[in-house]
Amino acid sequence: MKFTRVQAGFSSLRTVFEKREKTDTNAMCMEGVVAASKEVGLECPANIMSLMLQTEVLLEETKLLTFREFVATLAVVYLIQEAGDHRIAEKDKTDFMHAVDTVMDAFNFFDSNRDGLVEKADVLHIFNQETGLRSSEGGKANLGAGGKASLARFEEMDWNHSGAIHFTEFLFAFEGWVGLDEEDEEEEQPLREARRRSLEVSRLKR
Repeated sequence: MKFTRVQAGFSSLRTVFEKREKTDTNAMCMEGVVAASKEVGLECPANIMSLMLQTEVLLEETKLLTFREFVATLAVVYLIQEAGDHRIAEKDKTDFMHAVDTVMDAFNFFDSNRDGLVEKADVLHIFNQETGLRSSEGGKANLGAGGKASLARFEEMDWNHSGAIHFTEFLFAFEGWVGLDEEDEEEEQPLREARRRSLEVSRLKR
C-alpha cells in the first residue's frame, strides 16, 4: 500500500488545522470545519455534526476536534461530495483527496460484497487467495506470519470486537499506520482523556 503517499496527503492538512488551532488545546473549534473545508476545495454540509456522529468520527457532540478527527471529518466530507452531484475532476484533486481515495480503495479491496463492512472472513478469504493457503480440517486458515499480522491489524481496527469494521474504523487505523499517532498522541492525550471521562459519566447517568 502507498503508505508514504497517504501520510503526505493527510499531513498536508496540518497547516489548515494549525491556522484554526486553539491555544493550549491542540484542537480546533467545530466552527472552523466549514471554512477549512472550503479552503481545501470541499463543500461542507450543514448537518456536519450529525454526519460525524452517524459515521462515528465522533462518539458524542463536541466543540473541539483533534487533528486526527479533523482529517477523518474532511475525509467524510470529501466522500459525500464524491458520491453526489459535485464530484471533483481528477486533475483538480489534491494530495489529501488522493490519499482518501487510496484508503477507500484499500477498504473496498477487503469489502468483497460491498456492504460497507469488512468482516474477519473477508480478510481471511483475501489472504488465502493471495497466498494460496488452504484451510485446515477444522475450517481455519493455516496462517503463517503474514496472515497472523493481517489478523492482528484487523483486531486493532475492530474496536468493539464485533467481528466487522466500518470505513471510519479503517480510516482511523490507517492514520495510525502512516504515523499520525506518533505525531499527535502526546499532545492529544489530555483531550482524549477528558472525552473518555465524559463518556463514562454519561453512561452512568443512563
